[in-house]
Amino acid sequence: MRPYVDGRHAAEDDAVPADDQWYPEPGSLRRQLGLSQPAMAELLHVPVATWRNWEQSRVRLDPAVKTLLRVVLREPDAVRRALAGQAA
Repeated sequence: MRPYVDGRHAAEDDAVPADDQWYPEPGSLRRQLGLSQPAMAELLHVPVATWRNWEQSRVRLDPAVKTLLRVVLREPDAVRRALAGQAA
């Protein structure tokens, strides 16, 4: 999977290119958490189709999604608490 990099924005704001940012593969993360695809999508308040696209590499993950995946990996309970009660 080729990482998402928008060279204009990286150059403009001195951001670290996506190549230098490790993130967990969506499917591996979901399995590690013991969740089904619908449950993972519900946890993150995204449509199941969106999660499946991420997991099956149908779309490039943008930097915000990669960051979200890293946060979920490191602090899944904090993500659950932070997103609890929000409308999907």
